[in-house]
Amino acid sequence: MSLNATNPFDNSIKIKGPNRSDYEAYSSKCFFSYPPNGTGFQTGYLGIGPSIVSGRFHLRYPKNRSINISKITLALIGSEYSEFDSVQNENNNFFESNIILWSSAVSELDLIFTFKLEDNLPPSFTCNNITNNVSTFGVIYMFVATIYNNNNGVHKVIRCICPITRWSLPNLVKQPELLTRPKYNNRQLNNLTCFGGGNKIEDIIYDAKLENKTYNVGSTLNLLVSLILSPTFTSSIKEVRLEIKEYRILQDSGYHFENTRKLKHVKLEHQLKVRIKFGRFKSLILKGEILIKKFLSEKKLDLAIKNGMIYNKT
Repeated sequence: MSLNATNPFDNSIKIKGPNRSDYEAYSSKCFFSYPPNGTGFQTGYLGIGPSIVSGRFHLRYPKNRSINISKITLALIGSEYSEFDSVQNENNNFFESNIILWSSAVSELDLIFTFKLEDNLPPSFTCNNITNNVSTFGVIYMFVATIYNNNNGVHKVIRCICPITRWSLPNLVKQPELLTRPKYNNRQLNNLTCFGGGNKIEDIIYDAKLENKTYNVGSTLNLLVSLILSPTFTSSIKEVRLEIKEYRILQDSGYHFENTRKLKHVKLEHQLKVRIKFGRFKSLILKGEILIKKFLSEKKLDLAIKNGMIYNKT
């Protein structure tokens, strides 16, 4: 989302930039904006082609209150973070890039900046209200602008979130995924489940398969399920429910997103859960892991290739 961040001293100028809530340290005299005609900082397709973040950093001091500064620096910092309810915070900076924006006395400035993103950077994400006394964790990228005075002391620090998206090429090869029953719902024998005869969930023989394991955000998921019921099984299907759960897990051993640098604590998984309900206390449960990525549409992919925005694939 974005808003019109107006120049406090010239209301005729409107600059499209981040929301106020995207700033961790904010001043109406110092703020960021997107590139002209842009709706965000990031351009390009990180993961499958070159990508940068760029924009402008603005200073707006009254003419009669200009400040003497020795320099303005800007850093883009990528952090893996976790915030515990007991106020114990853990942070792991896995990326940092720094530039010097300016060095002179000034009252108004519009400074253009660009950072090249390394190909193996993970995407931004955040997760709230999880167990184990952790309230929030995830990956965040932050602009940190530091304004130094003539004595080389820090005059002001501005911090603003910079969302980063990672992309994947369309999945052209299907990878079928078999669904299985969790141990608490049944036990398995030769990929089929058969517990004698009767009117119990355990008596059901099943075969469940996803036509693909990898999906784009917003794509259609097709599930094929075959059930063989015992002649003595008298219950009928009341409801079929599908759920996709995203698990963002803190761990000690470290983890990396596909083709990205290793993270210290964060693990990200998706799981499909199918519940076939036969009655109030009778449900057949099937589970399987899936991968959810952000793919380019065929139209956008063709345009990106034409404009040289995608790496050559051999």
